[in-house]
Amino acid sequence: MSLKSMGQNAMELVRREGLRAVPHYAYTKFRIFQTRDAQQTHSAARARNEAGYNAWLMAQQPDAAERKRQHNTAFSHRLSFLIPTYNTEPALLAALVDSLLAQTTDAWEACFYDGCSPREDTRQALKAQAARDPRICVELGTENLGIAGNTNRALVMAQNDWVALVDHDDLLTPDAAYCVLHAAEQGADMVYSDEDKCSADGTHFFDPHLKSDFAPDTLRAGNYICHLMAMEKALMERVGALRAECDGSQDHDLALRASEQARKITHIRRILYHWRMLDTSESHQRVEKCALAAARAVDDQLKRLHLSGHAESRDLQVHITYDLHPEDTVTVIAVCDAKGTQRWLRRLARVTPEHPVQVLLIGTEKDCTFQGQPCERMAVKSSLSDTLNAAVQRARGTFVLFLHQGVLPMKAGWLSALQMYAQRSDVSCAGTALMTPGKLYLHAGYAVGVPSVVVSHHAGVSYVNRPYMLTDRLVRNVTAVSGAEMMLRRETFLRLGGFESYASDLRCAALGLRAQEAGLLNVYVPDAAALWHGAEPPCLTAPPPTADAALFRASFSHPVERYYSPLFDVAQGQMLIDLTKKEPEA
Repeated sequence: MSLKSMGQNAMELVRREGLRAVPHYAYTKFRIFQTRDAQQTHSAARARNEAGYNAWLMAQQPDAAERKRQHNTAFSHRLSFLIPTYNTEPALLAALVDSLLAQTTDAWEACFYDGCSPREDTRQALKAQAARDPRICVELGTENLGIAGNTNRALVMAQNDWVALVDHDDLLTPDAAYCVLHAAEQGADMVYSDEDKCSADGTHFFDPHLKSDFAPDTLRAGNYICHLMAMEKALMERVGALRAECDGSQDHDLALRASEQARKITHIRRILYHWRMLDTSESHQRVEKCALAAARAVDDQLKRLHLSGHAESRDLQVHITYDLHPEDTVTVIAVCDAKGTQRWLRRLARVTPEHPVQVLLIGTEKDCTFQGQPCERMAVKSSLSDTLNAAVQRARGTFVLFLHQGVLPMKAGWLSALQMYAQRSDVSCAGTALMTPGKLYLHAGYAVGVPSVVVSHHAGVSYVNRPYMLTDRLVRNVTAVSGAEMMLRRETFLRLGGFESYASDLRCAALGLRAQEAGLLNVYVPDAAALWHGAEPPCLTAPPPTADAALFRASFSHPVERYYSPLFDVAQGQMLIDLTKKEPEA
């Protein structure tokens, strides 16, 4: 594929899907930093995985008995698909309608609103599809209102109490409507599903996007919710439907606004939607417009939620800068080696323009200074966990920052980057990535219970080769973060009961879970990423000690992992779908 054609494809993805398309496209197409051999190895592995994925996907579809059961299920809700069209290829319309008519439940309608397509064959194709089934409703508009306006007109057409956004050239799995309505029966008022991509001819499926459960910080960083998004019609009307000023990221904006008022947001952990990849072109100005629209949508949310700060478009990504409160202070609690502490502190000071109110050193026997100020020292008590708890009791700062000697943040501003998130009332721990000097990830957040006690996101993956969906580059919610570099409010730490008596960093995974159970978020902040200069990393890159694992299982018999799909396998160095596992039952 030529650079020109890759650029054209990228522009089309952004035109159709907004900025959520950028990380994926970069991951799948722009591997310019790899050697030729590495590229070939990756391409071969990718081809094998995709071939297996197609077989796996087919095995997930409901069989005849399940189809019959779903068809006979009675729902109190009904679903309207909202489908704006403009100059759509007739064959693509027909394929979409085929996937609608194949739904296992009849409790749906499809509302096609055409924005005055100049193509006569598009208008005729819409009329032909409407004749196939009375549930196919078509309105031919007299003007093109843009994607937001056309979708809103489809909303006016809708007769049912639930609505779902569908693009005019994509495909649904047979159980899509059933799964949405089943979630509605369980009390949800906003729903989204996993998705994948399909070839232009609709015969080949690839790149499954197995999503996080609802994660507000992840959503601000980019529209991971994407397809299939559905909600109560009343909810969509209440938040004002789609906004034309956010065209390009209009559904991202809707997801943000709807999530603020939704009572229960359900993530259906099944692939219900196939996003068709088409080769067309779009201008660079359009890409920039989408980037600005996404930033505008997020900035508007910050204002609605009274979060002091602003969002901006930076490198085609949404970047948020929260205002820091000048009265807040930070205590650094550093776990030190027996030697070399002062040299490490000097190196740390070079990337730390901020001035902590207090630096507590644990384990060093020598007097040290940081930024010209003397550090305080503490001896290790019966265990490191007990020592850290005692250090927090002694801390004078509003926030405590846990740090290990040998951790060196990669750029200035890292301390403020963590504090921006730790200061929020809905956040407990803010942490970041830890890499080797050769830029292999050691840690980028913790997942629990999939498949072992604790898994480090992206462990062993190269910064150059890029983890799954570029999640190492985006602010996102995680179940827990490593104590190698972790910040939280002192009062929050004390309220959660501090660290339990673990001999490993499992203490931080347990703290993150308790914070999650208390209704708080934990946030991964890539702008604070650090390199590890030492022997044994202070994060979990291997199974924890047996005693720690036993204590963890006793404390959390069924730990809830919200942000990491059990269908992923990190053992291969990439978050690739594990083709031996089956999707959850609908």
